[in-house]
Amino acid sequence: MLGRALLMLLSWTGIPRLLGRLLRDSRVPLRAKLLVVATAVYIISPFDLVPDIIPLHGWIDDVLALVMSSAMFLSLVPGAVLWEHLRGLNSPTPPSGGGGDTNGNGGTVIDGDYRRVDD
Repeated sequence: MLGRALLMLLSWTGIPRLLGRLLRDSRVPLRAKLLVVATAVYIISPFDLVPDIIPLHGWIDDVLALVMSSAMFLSLVPGAVLWEHLRGLNSPTPPSGGGGDTNGNGGTVIDGDYRRVDD
C-alpha cells in the first residue's frame, strides 16, 4: 500500500521520467549513473541496515537511500544538462530545431522591421 502510494506520488511529480532521461544522456558523468545503479542494487538486495521483515520500519532505509541518491545524482549532473531536461518535461516531446535561428527556448526567432502608423 505504501509502496503504491509512493510510486503514484513520484510518477505525478515527473521525477522518474527526469531521472530516466538523464540516465540516457551521454553528457551525464558515469559516476553519477553508477550511483543510481548502486542504489538500485542496495534496494533490491536482501541485506539492509533495517531488515525489510519489520513492517514499515524496514522500508525507511530504502526510502532514505532512494531520496539521498536521487539528490546526489541531480547534484552531479551538469547544470545546463539538468535545466535542458527540466524544460523538456513541460512538453510531451523535445522541441525540434526548425529553420532559422533559435533563442534557446526551442522557438524560432524571426527577424523583421516595423513602423508605427498614427491614425
